[in-house]
Amino acid sequence: MNKLKSINILICILLTCVVTTSFAAKFNTTKEWELCRDKAEASVNYQDVGMSGIEYVIKTKCGALPVKEEGNITGAVGMLPYDLVRSKTWKSKFVAITNGRYKPFVERLSVGSPTVLGSEWITGEGNAPHSNDEAAFAINAKSGEVYAVILQGGQITAFGFGSSWDNAPQFIQNWVAVHTR
Repeated sequence: MNKLKSINILICILLTCVVTTSFAAKFNTTKEWELCRDKAEASVNYQDVGMSGIEYVIKTKCGALPVKEEGNITGAVGMLPYDLVRSKTWKSKFVAITNGRYKPFVERLSVGSPTVLGSEWITGEGNAPHSNDEAAFAINAKSGEVYAVILQGGQITAFGFGSSWDNAPQFIQNWVAVHTR
């Protein structure tokens, strides 16, 4: 009987942990997520865990920042690259071209400046936090075609334009030239 009670208690504890973790990590608005982030950050001492420890606690307790959706292709201009590639409009296109490397691609856009429109290309770039691993992309504003590139450990991998760099958008060619010097 005692063994059965112990098993039941253990199951209840595990179930509570799973439910709490699943529930805590989902937010519908950026404001809700920011409140969670502030609480998580206040729950640890920077001097004890450092910046990486604080980021880990935030990610564990709050999950990823909710995606800020754009309304259409012109709404993609001025978005943070990290939000754009995770948005409903663009995620499936980037998943399709990155050949199973979508998650590393997104991680390398975590820190970046807003996207810009140059001639007919919406472009963005970024890097992984505390890392030299980077990524960039270009979206044809007329056709909606997407192209991407990842720099990881000094090696560049390209997506969306075939085997010839000549087929890459000029932004991507310039980005690669800067990162291969």
